Amino acid sequence: MARSRSSIRDMRSLRTKIMFRIAGGIAALAAATLGAIAATPSANAATLCRSYTYSVGGSGSCVQDIQKITSLQIAAFAYFQYGVGRPAVTWDGVYGPQTKAAVQELQGLYGLTRDGIVGPRTWASICGSEWDGVGNVTQAEVNAYNAAIVAACGSSAHRMTR
Repeated sequence: MARSRSSIRDMRSLRTKIMFRIAGGIAALAAATLGAIAATPSANAATLCRSYTYSVGGSGSCVQDIQKITSLQIAAFAYFQYGVGRPAVTWDGVYGPQTKAAVQELQGLYGLTRDGIVGPRTWASICGSEWDGVGNVTQAEVNAYNAAIVAACGSSAHRMTR
């Protein structure tokens, strides 16, 4: 059975529309997938850690920054006679019970709710702190703190000095 030119043209038009819909769907799926990847802190170095909330079960470079900042700010509190010891936090990038305990201790020192979750209020306290003349930390720890505070809070964050 012979087809007319108009039916062939209609079929080609339909095929083109279907191809564009498929291509659009693939593009939308790719954009959604890439958007989800970019929303994770470790995938987008330009996004500051303080843009996210962290708790037990989290992992990555931002959690490691939290571990460095938290343990060294508690050490600074200890130096300035707040009666706290240095926390036993391993800088391994895994938000586990040790990290939670250290975060809770730091939240208590800042007068925050001791929930162990690093959210907007905890970030504001962490990023807004100034630590000058801290004598009970090594220069290597100061360097690690300063790199972590800039990565987590931005270049305007206060650095620690000895």
